[in-house]
Amino acid sequence: MNLSKAIPTHLRTVFYQNSNGYVNDYRSNPRPLFSIAYIQKGGGDFYSNGKKHEVRAGDVIFIPRGTTYISYWIGDPRVEFLSCHFSFAPGNPWANRSFEMQKIKGDSEVLAYLSVMEAHRKDPESAWLQLSRFFLLLEWLEPRLRYETRPSIDSRMQTAAEYIHANFEKSFTVEELATHCHMSESHFFALFRKTYGVSPITYKNQIAISYAQQMLEERSELSVEEISDLAGFSSSSYFRRVFREVTGQSPRAYRKNPTV
Repeated sequence: MNLSKAIPTHLRTVFYQNSNGYVNDYRSNPRPLFSIAYIQKGGGDFYSNGKKHEVRAGDVIFIPRGTTYISYWIGDPRVEFLSCHFSFAPGNPWANRSFEMQKIKGDSEVLAYLSVMEAHRKDPESAWLQLSRFFLLLEWLEPRLRYETRPSIDSRMQTAAEYIHANFEKSFTVEELATHCHMSESHFFALFRKTYGVSPITYKNQIAISYAQQMLEERSELSVEEISDLAGFSSSSYFRRVFREVTGQSPRAYRKNPTV
């Protein structure tokens, strides 16, 4: 295994507090990151792919990248949970696995890992501590996950995805990506969409918005316009539109109340 592909390209933890009756609707917005959430108080009912997942205090909900769902939160009076959001480089050890949303019984170990990550998430000197707890969290999670193995990804699509991850803040066209992969634009577009479930530009935007979410949570001194520039959007109005398409919220609303 190439261990460099197992290093998360995005990693952040967030402590959430939601009011009783709060609704998160991501039925039209596939999630751009993997998420692991440990419920500390209250609970939630998640609906995805025709299935209902009831999570309560002490449970873990695993939300795979690309999942669409709606969740209804139940609290007395509030819901509290710790969540870890992450993604990997293309070609990672999970690249040929197909996951569904699933509930897992949590324990003190997973809560301890998430608590340490949350306590140190804004400390740049704690990067190794963060990563060590993240890998311990994955070690805890992996044997508990259900998944199906899918065919290996075409190496040209992996090349394209790697290029997008490394250059998401830059401007490039589908034609330029296709040329980079030595393919015609039409063939490249069709194969990319079949492989990743979205168009190349949507894939790029999802990565850019994930970066913007992290900046909104951790860099309070930056304005929305400055974060738009850092994420590579041509205008702040376009950034706001794409941000709402991906997250269901405006950047300003997300900064006040990040959602799982």
